[in-house]
Amino acid sequence: MRPAVAVVLGFVAIESGGAVAQPAALKRPDASLITIVTLPAVAPGRPPRDRVEEAERWMIVGRDQGLAAAVADQARDPVAAATARRRAAEAWRAATAVELPPPSAPPHRRARALQLRMSAHAWLGDAAAAADDAAALIAACPGCPLAADAELRIGERAFAAGELDAATGAFTAAATHASAGLEVRGFAHYQLAWVAHNRGDQAAVRRHLRRTLAYAASIGARGRLMAKAATADLATLTASPSP
Repeated sequence: MRPAVAVVLGFVAIESGGAVAQPAALKRPDASLITIVTLPAVAPGRPPRDRVEEAERWMIVGRDQGLAAAVADQARDPVAAATARRRAAEAWRAATAVELPPPSAPPHRRARALQLRMSAHAWLGDAAAAADDAAALIAACPGCPLAADAELRIGERAFAAGELDAATGAFTAAATHASAGLEVRGFAHYQLAWVAHNRGDQAAVRRHLRRTLAYAASIGARGRLMAKAATADLATLTASPSP
């Protein structure tokens, strides 16, 4: 049983437990991770140049509607929130339906398309499809920075299923990927701390959370929520017995 979470932008707190203690996660709107992928500004009225840009545009619509839903929730407007969530889901489904570039396309473009589809599937709550996209991304461009983000997605699915060895392997691959950004590395160590908590390894919990804090300090404002969650967990996870 997966725990209930309070959906907000950024890290969220766990409200109820399950078979595996779940980490507060860097949330994407409406139930999944906020993507580390950047979405470009779009020139109004210009048609998309290719399939990747078409998917990006649908993702931008979904992101903006997800944010609108969060704002409506804060304003206690359930009708507006429901409308925005419906529009976000429609946009994400449209993004998943965009045809991938052919295998002959440059590997980084095919990887980008797979990352967008992976994020859309995750936002729609389809963890299995997101993990399949992640595996395809890694196969298409193993040296791309996007492959580290894909390893995170694979690790999250394994962790949710209680497969701690597989989760450790994927999160470690993300944290040590040669092209991984600081944000990916920080979040990978954050997840590894929670895996360690489930294993009862308090020393590893401290080690990974301190690394998370170090990476969060290196990325400025974008790292504040990560640092806040890691600081809180450093106090609570190391002061309480592991599951």
